[in-house]
Amino acid sequence: MTIQASDQIRYNGKATHLISSPYLPKENLGIIARGSSLTVRSDCWKGYVSWWEINKNKLYLSNLSGNFKMLSDKPPILADWYSGTLIIPGSDTIFPWGAPPEMSMHEKEIHVNIEKGLVVKTKIVDFKNELLFMGYKHKKEYLAQHNHLVAEARQIIKQITGD
Repeated sequence: MTIQASDQIRYNGKATHLISSPYLPKENLGIIARGSSLTVRSDCWKGYVSWWEINKNKLYLSNLSGNFKMLSDKPPILADWYSGTLIIPGSDTIFPWGAPPEMSMHEKEIHVNIEKGLVVKTKIVDFKNELLFMGYKHKKEYLAQHNHLVAEARQIIKQITGD
């Protein structure tokens, strides 16, 4: 399966990808389709990539690419249609083997609860204790354990298949 293009957000002055993405409104005068036939790329099944920003505790849609575009005379659009939780990476990726953003693991995540475009709660979720519990204190230890398990699996397959 092709890794999907991820939506982006500017949060606390830093641009990053979103682990969870807000949806576009069903109707909005500030967003229009590009042409009459919509295209889908294998790396973007939803047909667009969106850029968001949180400014003064409000969620804004700031840009679109793909099958939709924002009208050029409109400033960023307040996302008053959206209610849900945005998940933003709060640290570097821990499991760096090229998984898509929605499947990658971060030591910390920022969960931002949005109600009709307004930030109502922000929570930092720290997975460090869970990772320590699993026995993976550092990335190198995790990767060493992963490589060891892969080697064991290959040995077992060799024994079963006789190769």
